[in-house]
Amino acid sequence: MQRLFHLVVSVVAVSFVVHGVSAAGVGSLDARTAEIAAMLPEKPCADGAPASDREKWAPAAGSASGKAVVAAAAKLLGEPVPDAPDELYLEFSKNGNRVNYERRLSARTHGFVDLY
Repeated sequence: MQRLFHLVVSVVAVSFVVHGVSAAGVGSLDARTAEIAAMLPEKPCADGAPASDREKWAPAAGSASGKAVVAAAAKLLGEPVPDAPDELYLEFSKNGNRVNYERRLSARTHGFVDLY
């Protein structure tokens, strides 16, 4: 649960950085967004060393499991991401069928499981 919290906080923090927003200078964001932004650290954080710390990650990258993850990631880069169109998502509201969208969504995300 803590990893999920850190992931969510990191994603939100990165989105603020990308959009040029800091907790101190929220600008035109609504009050709730400003309240949440004030809770975030000034710099994004996550479990483990930053990706830029190559010395720290070298042993993991050189291990058998690390090499397998890198190979899986390289394979994923060469594959197109399956489409998950709105029509499939909205099919549930039309006829109650959610299986078609769930299959497509699973196809979109299955490769990321190999990267853990």
